[in-house]
Amino acid sequence: RHALAAAAALLGIAIRNGQLLAQTRESSIRDGLTGCFNRAYALEALHAELQRARRTGRPLSLMMFDVDEFKSVNDRFGHLTGDAILSAVGGRLVTLFRATDIKCRYGGDEFLVILPDTPYAGAERAAATMTAEIASLSVVAAGVTLSPTISLGVTTAFESDDPQSLIARADDALYRAKRGGRNRYVVSPLAPAV
Repeated sequence: RHALAAAAALLGIAIRNGQLLAQTRESSIRDGLTGCFNRAYALEALHAELQRARRTGRPLSLMMFDVDEFKSVNDRFGHLTGDAILSAVGGRLVTLFRATDIKCRYGGDEFLVILPDTPYAGAERAAATMTAEIASLSVVAAGVTLSPTISLGVTTAFESDDPQSLIARADDALYRAKRGGRNRYVVSPLAPAV
């Protein structure tokens, strides 16, 4: 009887340790504010998805965006208001994209969305939807209602891409969107630069 009680106690401890390990793993790869994966996980996942795309011959696209005028929101309304905007954007990502799409907070107000099995045209449609959906958000914080917008760059992987080159191309498109007036997306060219 004592042996059975001891075994049950040990089993309970083992189960709890397993749960704690899973929680620790989850919190180490997730951004607590937005619920999105973090930058380290994004780079790992992008590397794996590029390898999978090469192996299967399936397309892979990437979106990179940031919140327009985010610094001025923080400066004018405070960081808690900025946090509320980031949290709302993260929440919208979860509802807009497929479970297989990898939604990440890259840093600050920058986000990446890895789109496995998504060709160029599908990525462009996703970018248009995302830009419109974020512009339709109303975030109430610190007694003010704000409607954030984003600038978004989107690209599709080439056979020769590594994570850094794919991110650089999406980032370049993002900055072209900013220079073009914000609250818009820009799609990078279909062919790699020669």
